Amino acid sequence: MFDSSVFKLPGAGRTAVLLAFLSLASALTAVIQAWAICTVLVGLWHGEDAGGMTGLLAIFAACFAGSRALEAIRDWVLKRFAAARAGELRRQALERLLAGRALDEDGSAGTGSAAGTALVIEGAEQVEAYLTLALGKAIDLAVIPVVLLVALFTLDPVSAVIALMAFAFII
Repeated sequence: MFDSSVFKLPGAGRTAVLLAFLSLASALTAVIQAWAICTVLVGLWHGEDAGGMTGLLAIFAACFAGSRALEAIRDWVLKRFAAARAGELRRQALERLLAGRALDEDGSAGTGSAAGTALVIEGAEQVEAYLTLALGKAIDLAVIPVVLLVALFTLDPVSAVIALMAFAFII
């Protein structure tokens, strides 16, 4: 599940906008890749010369390389954001723990600072993993299907309607 309170974290809005642009660019490269390779395959099927297809194959290869680069940038942005937020959380929790403000229900100081420190570190790592995964997936889920549906509607409206109906099952 995705918790929308993630967007209340410092830097989340700016990161989400950047991720949306990266998702948009990634979706566009996927559409261009699909168009280029389909055009090549249909041309070859109809007996066209393979030498005349080098431009389309170059477009496909460039979009493929571009999509991999966009994915690497996206991963870097997500990891940087998640590490910064988890680091802040870890620091705040350790400060509370070591200052004696982290208490059990009965008012005692807890099970000890070593055990508490281990729990804080493990929890911060889990938050970092969640932020890295969930924020990127949520943005991708909001952007990529829209781009693909727009491309489908321009090429084949019937296929776009079928894809739109199937989208509910995919999620």
